[in-house]
Amino acid sequence: MPEYKATHSVIEAVRQALADGRQLAAGRVLAGELDSGGATTVDLEKIAEQADTSLRTIRYAVQTYRFATRVGLSESDMERIGWTKLAVVTSGASDDMTKEDVIAMCEGRTVTELRAVVAGIAGSVKVVTFSLNKSQRRELEAALIRHGAVRVGRGLTGKEAALMKIVSGGE
Repeated sequence: MPEYKATHSVIEAVRQALADGRQLAAGRVLAGELDSGGATTVDLEKIAEQADTSLRTIRYAVQTYRFATRVGLSESDMERIGWTKLAVVTSGASDDMTKEDVIAMCEGRTVTELRAVVAGIAGSVKVVTFSLNKSQRRELEAALIRHGAVRVGRGLTGKEAALMKIVSGGE
């Protein structure tokens, strides 16, 4: 099988879509390259480098676009909901989610509220930010994991519930 080499048009399409804030359009192009058998996930790293973006952005774009198409969202639905909200929903999506579920979940919610819903937090939410050095972040992450948070990629899920266990003294 010949080595995959992204065409100039693919690189430019991805670069331009990302520059214009159209991550889902970049996801569409990249998913097409992967689905056609031309590119592999290993090739995404080369594409990311040539398109002047991170591999993480490329992966999120593909994952979010594939999720949106799997549940049946049209291009206009995706545009109306927006990249950030779709990326949040994708991170916590169940296999049985439908187009109607996604639209209902996103409708009338801010990204912060949507993140809370995906994390299973009910009611009004307030974002709390900490300024920690590297050592303090490691200690906090370790404590959160000990209390039920789970590492996913470079982040943690379930950190809010884990933090509340720490605060309440519960195990």
